[in-house]
Order: sequence, then C-alpha cells, then structure tokens
Amino acid sequence: MSSDDLKTLLKTVFTRDDWLRLRREVDRLEESLYKTGDEGYETVLENDVRKELAEIITSQNISKDIVHDRLREIREALGGVHAVKITLAAEPPRSLVKEIWTWVGKHAGEEIILEIKINPGIIGGALIAWNGRYADFSLREKWEKDWAEKGAERLKKWEIITYG
Repeated sequence: MSSDDLKTLLKTVFTRDDWLRLRREVDRLEESLYKTGDEGYETVLENDVRKELAEIITSQNISKDIVHDRLREIREALGGVHAVKITLAAEPPRSLVKEIWTWVGKHAGEEIILEIKINPGIIGGALIAWNGRYADFSLREKWEKDWAEKGAERLKKWEIITYG
C-alpha cells in the first residue's frame, strides 16, 4: 500500500470517535477474511466499511494475505496517532471539527486526532491539552479577568441605565 493511500485514509480521521470507527472497520475486515456469507469478506467490504478503506483494500486484484498485510499497516498507522484533548462550549459541526483538526495538526507537526469534550461553562473558545501542555483560550477566562478588573464599575453603570 502506498503511503499516499494511507495518508488519504488518515485524513478522514479527525476525532477519537472516527479513530475508533476505523479501528473497528479494520478489525471487522480482518475477522471476515476467511468467512463466507453475511460474515464474509466481500459482504463486509461492501456494506460495513467506509469507501476510502474499501478503495485502498481493493485498489488491485490482490490476495487475502496482501489484504491482511494492508490491514496490519493501517492498524500500525492508527497506533501512531496522538490525541489532543479539546474542550468546547457547544457541539461543533463537522466542518468546524475539520478546521480545528487541520489547525492543530499543522501546529503539532504530527498525526493527531481530537478528543472533544463539551463544557458550556467555558462560554466560548477552547481549552486544549496536548503533550503535557495546557492552554486556556476560553471566553470564560477572559470574562473573569475582565470582570475582576472592571466589573464593579460596569455594574454601577448598568444599574444607573436600567433603574435610572
């Protein structure tokens, strides 16, 4: 299997859930190699795995031993992916997940997946933990700092306007 094929496949894996899904698909294909019927390789390949994986596996008319080797290569590549933990205030759309994954991967300099947690308490922005480092880019952090500096003054102005 070419490294380009493997990179193309890994570019479909943005989150821990994507990673787990691909890992299950690889396991399922491997289990099906020497079975027939509904549990057989051809059926599983056609119905139970993503298109990108099926295309890599069936790019040529190859033996089941070579398929087994390709699945092992994919499994090894998945083992080299590192998780970046990110906390967001709300569930992001898939397009935003891809943008975050691209940005973080560019700055991390290696193959990564996102472990996304949702915490509305951060208000907005993100908390990021990776490789023993932690960064708080949340709005809550900025809001609390701003409130500590100017909160009482702003509250007085608001009371005057509201009850004035």
